[in-house]
Amino acid sequence: MVELTEKELKKAKRRLDSLRIWYIAAIILYVIIIFTSAILTILAPIIVGVSFKVEEPLPIIGTFFVMLIIIFLSIILMILYIISLVGLNFRKPFAYPIGMAALIMGMFWTPIGTIINAIFLSKLNNPIVKKYLNYGI
Repeated sequence: MVELTEKELKKAKRRLDSLRIWYIAAIILYVIIIFTSAILTILAPIIVGVSFKVEEPLPIIGTFFVMLIIIFLSIILMILYIISLVGLNFRKPFAYPIGMAALIMGMFWTPIGTIINAIFLSKLNNPIVKKYLNYGI
């Protein structure tokens, strides 16, 4: 482990505090997306079948598969955020590449993720933060 001065330690912790808050908010967001998608996966065929008197199962099957893809991607992103959050809390080197992957994937998945995740990528890519996480030493 690399020894950091007290000033560098405070600076790295301050830069990572906002990142931790974003990770927790993203995890909550993905839990909501997963449960909403699961409920819609169950209810959509019932609503579509009753409302439109669908004779062919194609729209119902398409809706089902789209919801399964949404659930699958949300679970993957949520797992990446959780692993990275645990790594940040315990100052593990794997938190850096997994966090970068989660932020980059979140750029395409979260509605305003491009702007917010770009800001957090710059915070995570700081040399003091890399030193704090013992990454690439």
